[in-house]
Amino acid sequence: MCLVFSMAPDADAVVGILLGNLASFHNQITHSLGFGFALCAVFLPVNRMMLPGWSARGVFALTATCFGMHLALDWMTYGRGVMLLWPVSGVRFKAPFEVFHGLRWSDGVYSARHVDTLINELTVLLVLGLCAGLIRVFRKTKNLKY
Repeated sequence: MCLVFSMAPDADAVVGILLGNLASFHNQITHSLGFGFALCAVFLPVNRMMLPGWSARGVFALTATCFGMHLALDWMTYGRGVMLLWPVSGVRFKAPFEVFHGLRWSDGVYSARHVDTLINELTVLLVLGLCAGLIRVFRKTKNLKY
């Protein structure tokens, strides 16, 4: 469920690739808070069945967080920005910094530059993992009694 909701904003890329016009479809309304809210609400009954014992609020929060993380990461990625406030506004928002290189779809599906993107994303993941590990070690050593 988390994987599905974190990848849901990119479902429009499939349509764009199939129709041969990625730019017209990808990173449009599916990359908005409004679309994410609606998607999480529509699938809430199904998702609650998958997580018995969870409250509706908890299931909605989980799926919305997964969806929102995708938007946050794309906000920090090279490109034209994300339409966070659609349908209220079509303005695109971009972070004042870039953490991720992103895929340059204009280079084609099989571009060597995509390897650079993979290395960039794996490096960020490695750094975050190391930070989490260090925090865990620090917390354990802090609780030791001498």
